[in-house]
Amino acid sequence: MITKQLNNITWADLELLKEIGREEDDRIEYKAAFSGGADYLALGDKQRQDANVAIAKEVVAFLNGRGGDVLIGVKEASNSHPKIEDFSLVANADEVASRLAASLSALIEPAQFLVNLRVIKPDDGGTSGVIVIRAPASLRAPHRVTKDKECYVRRGSRSTPMPMDEIQDMVLGRTMRRDARLAILESSFEKMKHGRCSVYRLPELRLHTKIALISATDIQVSLEKNLLSSLNFSRGQYVIGQSVESNDVALRGMGGRWQPVPGGVEVAYHDKTGNGYLCGSKTVTRDGYFSAEFATNGAVFESTDGKNSVYAEWVIGFIMNYLECVSIIHQSDPSTFPAFLRAGIFCSGDIYIADSFDFGPYRCRFDDGFVEISNLEIQDVESLISLSSLIVRDVLAASRFDLRGAARLNLTQ
Repeated sequence: MITKQLNNITWADLELLKEIGREEDDRIEYKAAFSGGADYLALGDKQRQDANVAIAKEVVAFLNGRGGDVLIGVKEASNSHPKIEDFSLVANADEVASRLAASLSALIEPAQFLVNLRVIKPDDGGTSGVIVIRAPASLRAPHRVTKDKECYVRRGSRSTPMPMDEIQDMVLGRTMRRDARLAILESSFEKMKHGRCSVYRLPELRLHTKIALISATDIQVSLEKNLLSSLNFSRGQYVIGQSVESNDVALRGMGGRWQPVPGGVEVAYHDKTGNGYLCGSKTVTRDGYFSAEFATNGAVFESTDGKNSVYAEWVIGFIMNYLECVSIIHQSDPSTFPAFLRAGIFCSGDIYIADSFDFGPYRCRFDDGFVEISNLEIQDVESLISLSSLIVRDVLAASRFDLRGAARLNLTQ
């Protein structure tokens, strides 16, 4: 799999694969042409069906494995080390990709919604290009090809049928792995319900937000220093009506400590400020678990009518920053997804959430207690971004706070 979001892949990335000699493996497959001929649109019905089935086998193998990319229009060297020798571009690539996408939907069961196709063209602006098919690891595996009723899996650089005992093991393993991952997520919120942020006990008057994600597959997230140091606080943007707003208020005062230290060790702090307490932590582990939490005693600022208030941007900005950090981790290891996500907010005491925008004051009181978003299934970065509005909305549901628009991420990666 190319270590970029599908929409960000360029022709230069394909040339780099050739330059570095990337071989076929359990994450990438090269196809010089379709079975039956190079011109897909000129194939007869039977030939085109055979070509679609051949591609479907490769896609299913990636869905049932760790995920991967199928590159059509790439000629590989004819030896035991299948590297890219040259490009054999697909003619009328956009139309071919459209037809192929429809065929794959009909050929794979159970139905999948993960596979995406994109045409990458050279800089000359022609109609020919390389078709990249991205098939992430599927939470609904095992999948099979409807034509021959076979389930395929990737073994090295080959896609092979799965024996029945392996299919049964995959179904059982998927269920057990899902239950184990969800148990980790659920248990990680227990301290929150008892007034703790990381190792610190919070004061009675508090507002506490936490968000956590764990990969649904067995992975080893890189914890290199350059990755961890890139998980900095950033000022994301979101939409209010027709205008784009910036989080210039969110998480002010947290400073450079809002990032993990090398090695993935949990970072936690507890500051006594002039207005109250700020408490936060961020954890990255090698089993694909990433959590972050932020808490305050609510008296961050006192409004003119004497109410303990927290800016909406603090909560929104925290969530947006967390999701951006997840996207950075995904850049390092695309097998981070699929994953499960859980989020929640706990309020204790008389705390209000306040609008800090220029078009006038807007304030709602939080309901006491715990509001939680349980176990969202995140298939890829694109679905994470699309769910950002839902996450922000539901986390703020305890105060019935209305953003007057949909919050959205502005991911820089």
